[in-house]
Amino acid sequence: MLLYIVRHGQTDHNKLGLVQGTLDVPLNATGRAQAARLAQHLALVPFRQAYTSDLKRAEETARIVLAEHPKCVLNLDERLRERGLGSAEGRPWAGAAALPADAEPEAELDFRLAAWLSSLIAAHTPLASPAGTPRTPTSPSDPGSGTVLAVTHSLCLDGLLRLFRAGAAGVGADVGGLDGTGTHVGETAVTIVRLWWEEGAGYAAPLVCRGRVEAWGTADHLEDADA
Repeated sequence: MLLYIVRHGQTDHNKLGLVQGTLDVPLNATGRAQAARLAQHLALVPFRQAYTSDLKRAEETARIVLAEHPKCVLNLDERLRERGLGSAEGRPWAGAAALPADAEPEAELDFRLAAWLSSLIAAHTPLASPAGTPRTPTSPSDPGSGTVLAVTHSLCLDGLLRLFRAGAAGVGADVGGLDGTGTHVGETAVTIVRLWWEEGAGYAAPLVCRGRVEAWGTADHLEDADA
């Protein structure tokens, strides 16, 4: 399985440098144009299933991308929602020296992201994958049976990076290829993670999920548009 993780397009809050968190802010015209460029960029990627945060800016980004993939199923999942930032939401980032006490704890964010990633991996094991869903391959050279799109938010990408760098402890995946990855990604930037299954050590050992980050936070589609 190839997992494409995308940050949503621009909103007016992004443009003004305001904290969004769980505020349900829609895309602005620039964000919709970014998503349309991304849709063209990913038009030939054979998405079979997609997940998105249920916040408008992420869902709208996903639906614009999936206009090129009419047969792809889109699943809204609250676990991909942006980190709640409490009383900082709606205020300028420039004045936020530290997160407020009522922000969602980092550990809670990581827990729900780990639960989402674990359920995704479990659903796409070679034995458990239902017909018609993307099958996670049994080697890094096996393409599997499709790819998965996930649209989320900046601080969720930070959380996923923490999980990957920790060896995805408790998630069921051992993900490498993280050299040179940073924490910040731009609007509609794309991260690609390849996941496959290997036999565990020892007789009758269970399958073990392995992974590799193949791209982190790339935005070639926006550079092409500006050229």
